[in-house]
Amino acid sequence: MGRRCGSRRLRPRWRGCSGGSKGRRNVPGELPARRLFFALWPDPRVRQTLDRLSAGFGAGQGRMQHPLDLHLTLIFLGRVEPARLACIESAAASIPFVPFRLRIDRVGYWKPPRILWCGPGETPSPLARLVADLSERLADCDFQPEARAYAPHVTLLRKARAVPAHLIENPIDWVASGFVLAASDPSGVPPYYQILKKWGRDS
Repeated sequence: MGRRCGSRRLRPRWRGCSGGSKGRRNVPGELPARRLFFALWPDPRVRQTLDRLSAGFGAGQGRMQHPLDLHLTLIFLGRVEPARLACIESAAASIPFVPFRLRIDRVGYWKPPRILWCGPGETPSPLARLVADLSERLADCDFQPEARAYAPHVTLLRKARAVPAHLIENPIDWVASGFVLAASDPSGVPPYYQILKKWGRDS
């Protein structure tokens, strides 16, 4: 399926300096904490192409993502209480967003956590700048990044069998027109992710 390429590191995760929800029980009547993340969300054309790429590995290769769940993570925030949401949204709104292009041109595999992914061979400078700007603004909301290199990727399959890293025969050109804040849906029914707010050209 193409030439092999090198392995990559996982995305950075974030942790709160204060007000964390780990081990904290919800107070009756209080909205629960949710797992939040910033991401690029594909338009219908890119989503369909990513879904076809995922399906091309075959049903026995791993668990496919629901098409509406396909995304490229910018920053994973972890469990966040509703009281902190205003600061997070304000941080995102303060970033001037300019649409940019990225090319998804390779497939890779991480074990653990048994994830088959696709991503760009080179991180576009506007994407790196967006992640850096978010990181800087979120520091004002008492979030600190873990020391882990950013590796932009779209998860295609979970619980996947290993596949050699390789270049995609027909790269996917993606114009990022904005970014979103999304949450994991605890219902357990796909699609598992819910977009809470958008910023950029389509917001």
